[in-house]
Amino acid sequence: MKGSVLAGVLVAAVVAAIFVFAPLGAGALSADEEAAEPAPQLDIEKVTTCWNLSFLYESKDEATAEFEEMKMEAERINQTYRPAFEELNGTVLLRFLEDEKNLSITVDLLSSYVYAQNSLNVNDEFFETFVSDIQTFLTDYYKTTSFAEIKLKSLSREEWEELFGEEPGLEEYRTYLEDTYIRYADHRPRNETHAAFIA
Repeated sequence: MKGSVLAGVLVAAVVAAIFVFAPLGAGALSADEEAAEPAPQLDIEKVTTCWNLSFLYESKDEATAEFEEMKMEAERINQTYRPAFEELNGTVLLRFLEDEKNLSITVDLLSSYVYAQNSLNVNDEFFETFVSDIQTFLTDYYKTTSFAEIKLKSLSREEWEELFGEEPGLEEYRTYLEDTYIRYADHRPRNETHAAFIA
């Protein structure tokens, strides 16, 4: 009985090997033969050589004007909320978060436009400088608004719940606030320099 089972297994293995290895000898191309086949021709007409970024900004001038407005908005945020955070309440926090969100959207759009233009022509000094200007702006912005991080990371959970109770609109931002500030309450920055370092 064992002998017939073993013979049957052997026959099955041989038949399987024939099916597996047969294509290699019949019709299969070696690596050298595949390399010898000509590559398909590239249709130059279908290659994208430029991007239409006008859905972001129509021109360099429009992007530059937006950047100047963005810098003024950042300064307004700093001047408005730095003193307001001394006596923080839910309404002030909600307005701050919404202003920051709008500024962030502008930064993202402007960055997308500038980085895309720069990648199209890395020798264009205007966009090379613009990329650097945006990076500098972001660094400076995080420094000037570090007062918010210090304050928000120093609040206890009880104080957070008070803020949420004062302003129902904060619920929309609860997950963001939890991930960004509330859970770090025990590891809050010592001062603005330390906050900038952590950021």
